[in-house]
Formats: sequence, C-alpha cells, structure tokens
Amino acid sequence: MALTSEERRIIVGLEMEKAQATFHEAKMNAQMELWSVVSNRLYYAIYHTVIALLVSEGVQVGTHQGAQNQFGKYFVTTGKFNLDDARLYTLLLNIRQKADYNCSYNTDSEEMQPLIPRVQEFIDKAKSYLL
Repeated sequence: MALTSEERRIIVGLEMEKAQATFHEAKMNAQMELWSVVSNRLYYAIYHTVIALLVSEGVQVGTHQGAQNQFGKYFVTTGKFNLDDARLYTLLLNIRQKADYNCSYNTDSEEMQPLIPRVQEFIDKAKSYLL
C-alpha cells in the first residue's frame, strides 16, 4: 500500500525525531564510557535517518540489509550522498553487530569517539536534503 504525501511527511518527521533521540542517547552513553551501547545507538541513529530518507522518496524496506541496499541505490549512486556516507553506515552496522552478538568483541573510545561527529554530520546532511 502506497503512502500519501502527508503520511510520508509525518513518518519522515517521526523517523528524524527518533534519529535525533537515538543520537542523543549515544552521546550520553559515551559520557558514561559504555562503548558497546554507543555503537548500537550510533548505528540506529543512522538507520532511522536512512529510513526517513527512503520514505521521503517513497521507498519501503523491510530489513536492515534492504535499507542499506536502497540507500546505496537511491542516494549514493545518484550522488545525493557520497561513498564516505555509505562507508560510515556500513562501518556502524558491522561494529554494532559485533558489539551486540560477539561476546569476545569489545569496542572502545578510540574506535567510537571519532564516529560521533561523523554521525552528526550525516544527520545534518539528511536534514538539509529533507528540507
């Protein structure tokens, strides 16, 4: 079922609110040095941002891999976002999966701290695109 333009607008707004809230959670957890939680929250901040972008284009996805693939198709190959943006998304997906599912993997400040401003830039870029 296709969404109306008004429904898309509402969902985009809700997804961007979720992205901002999740990014805020990442920053708060960074202050507590909970780096595995930071990796999770940074990934989901990007994920919700990507979902907002896709919904704005009328693209529906059902999986994380589908969102990643469609982001590449609709935003990277078209030049709206660049390859570094796609790499950041993939990097965070991989770190989050390792941190969530691999009991022998521990991320740390050195790995996660530099990603925080990059995620903020990604969200800001998406906001500019969505205006």
